[in-house]
Amino acid sequence: MVKLEPGHIVDNYKLNRLIGKGGFSTVWEVEDTLGRHFAMKISNSDPFSRGAAQSSIQGEYFKSKDLIHPNLLIPIIFQEKEEGFSYLVMPLCKGSLMDEINSRKLKVKNNGSRILNPLFDEMEIAILMHDLSDALVYLKQKGIVHKDFKPDNIMVMAQGDRVKFLLADFGISENHSVSNLSRETVDMNSKNQGISKAYAPPEIFKGQVNSKTDIFSLGVTLFEMITGNVPFEKQGKVYGENSKNSKKNVFDECPIEVVGILKNIINACLQFDPKARPSPEELTKWGNYFLENNFWLPIKRNSGHVINARKISAVLIVICSLIVLIVGSDYLYHNYKVKLVNNLISNGELKKARAEFEDAKFWFFSSNGLQEKKDRLDQILASNYQNYSVGNGFLISVDPIGTKQLLDQNFKILASGSINEIIPLTENVFLIQQQENNRTCPTCWLVGSHGALNAKLTNNTFERNEQKFSCRLAFKNSDESIFIVDCEGLKMQLTNLN
Repeated sequence: MVKLEPGHIVDNYKLNRLIGKGGFSTVWEVEDTLGRHFAMKISNSDPFSRGAAQSSIQGEYFKSKDLIHPNLLIPIIFQEKEEGFSYLVMPLCKGSLMDEINSRKLKVKNNGSRILNPLFDEMEIAILMHDLSDALVYLKQKGIVHKDFKPDNIMVMAQGDRVKFLLADFGISENHSVSNLSRETVDMNSKNQGISKAYAPPEIFKGQVNSKTDIFSLGVTLFEMITGNVPFEKQGKVYGENSKNSKKNVFDECPIEVVGILKNIINACLQFDPKARPSPEELTKWGNYFLENNFWLPIKRNSGHVINARKISAVLIVICSLIVLIVGSDYLYHNYKVKLVNNLISNGELKKARAEFEDAKFWFFSSNGLQEKKDRLDQILASNYQNYSVGNGFLISVDPIGTKQLLDQNFKILASGSINEIIPLTENVFLIQQQENNRTCPTCWLVGSHGALNAKLTNNTFERNEQKFSCRLAFKNSDESIFIVDCEGLKMQLTNLN
């Protein structure tokens, strides 16, 4: 039996620290001879579990070695050792989702409070939903059911200013015909050995799997990310196993406050009937929608959801829900329409923006702001002006005789007249160069989204603030600093452009 401890050498890898222990293996952070850091999963070498442990490690490697997806943690190397153990080498991650859940629960406990708000915010949940649902789409196309989808097998990896989630450990996964798996529930290749009951759906306990088996486990994971517990954990029940013979879905709402649509998503994932669960493609779409818009795409509540209340209360709840749904949908549609029109205007697509106004009708939310913008847009399109987008919602409009105007996204005129040039300095600040009749040197000034700005001009000998100043040239250095040259050749830096 091999004794593993920090400093021990396994082939070309030095064991640095123990990351975690499982039933059949331990996971270590290791360092190779080039100083690179990896994770190494080493099977137990004691005589009683050696065979099963090596078989588990070997199965995990051969079931996943040919998979390629950015949100799957795939082993790089597999080796069997004469000393009676096997190991896998994998990319090193920050830790598991379970580590992060426990860390946040401990922080709440140490603060002497209860979990009243979700442990993870909606953005984090949307990232996980997008990343891992996209991975499940890939596995579905390969006919693979993971069967052990849980926070312990979800790794967290830093990626720039956000995190990336990776699904790991394919030790008990199964491969079935893609056509059979997509059409029906099929019998499992193996018994329930190795499954995590708290995350397993009802069909697993009947010896069956389907293309939405892992969706149920994702729903349990999302529930735990919000509440800190799996469903019915405090009642000492295993949700999926307890529900395997149920004819209806008795799952209640999340017990703490979250956005209603997120509740609906979790409830949809936890349906007893696999056909009633969303597909991984739908979940990827919903997660991506939140990442792009910072709010959830409206989805319908699953018709199988049961409200545990008296019939009269149920009727009132349905009526209130419909009112909230109608008002909320109108609000979301209003926001969507405003955002769409603004984006089209920002891109200089004025005719497309005008076309979108035709269908901008709302029940509850005022369209006055859009109507004013539509009227102004009609005037611009009818005037034979040429319009150019300069980013961030600003437009340069040029009439048939060459007169230029700078407009904001609401078509408010920020600068006009005998303008030579309109030069973008930053996303929100422009340099206006104008040739005045009684001067040979052009006059310049700065304009932002709220109108004219004072310019702070500096060089080695002075610093002054002026609203208008002479300039014949403006340029930007490689370090993004901006300079102007006046008509006497004096070079000055503009330093108040934020």
